[in-house]
Amino acid sequence: MDRDIRRTIENRTHQMGRLKIKYHQQSRKRK
Repeated sequence: MDRDIRRTIENRTHQMGRLKIKYHQQSRKRK
């Protein structure tokens, strides 16, 4: 159970990090 929860949390954090990187790239292009 603990391992599954850790995996889901890691996946979510990775997804958020990718979204943040995409957002930062877009903001840089706008500037």
